[in-house]
Amino acid sequence: MPRRSKGLRREVIPFFLLLICMFQLEAAPSQRSANHRLLFEQELKSSLDILQHEFNNHEKEIVILEQKCENLQETIHALSNQISDHQNKQKEFIRTNASSQEGRLCELESLTKKMMQDLKSLQTHLNESNHAISKLDQKLTQLAHSSELQRKNMENMQTALAALMDFLQPQQQVAQELKLYEVKEGDSLGKIAQLHKTSVKVLKELNGLTQDRIRKGQKLKLP
Repeated sequence: MPRRSKGLRREVIPFFLLLICMFQLEAAPSQRSANHRLLFEQELKSSLDILQHEFNNHEKEIVILEQKCENLQETIHALSNQISDHQNKQKEFIRTNASSQEGRLCELESLTKKMMQDLKSLQTHLNESNHAISKLDQKLTQLAHSSELQRKNMENMQTALAALMDFLQPQQQVAQELKLYEVKEGDSLGKIAQLHKTSVKVLKELNGLTQDRIRKGQKLKLP
């Protein structure tokens, strides 16, 4: 309550009490004696003092209550401000947290897209590697087949070479065992055969002769 209303109340109430007392005094019978009048005034004054005392007490209680009300209003106002601040902070926290969560979701989406791209690239590389490995396997199979053919050809060549060597070795041995003789003037198959302790028939067979005639400078194989 404002201070001005308090002052008016303090001034008006005693005024009304005074008016009541005056009306009571005027209403008293005029024939009363002075003693009775004095006694009445004393009682009235005592009543007024009591009323004034009670009024003052009530005034103090009212002031205390008003102070309590003011304190309560201040407390309510402070609590209201605190609640408002708390609500604002909570809204800001929710907004910030939502923004942060949205940012994290964007980062996760970006990371997921990148991982999917990497996975696709890896899958493509894997397919290319598998294709290259398949081609390499084919080449290895072809090389193995070619190697097998070459091995067989080599074996065949070795077999043929061995057969050729077996075929040529007796002739080489015969060629190594045979000697050559150059026919000189006056030589004959009989003379040459006698000189080298063989026969005309052997000389003719070794040299492929069909007759006994020979010529100077002719080379004959000797056993």
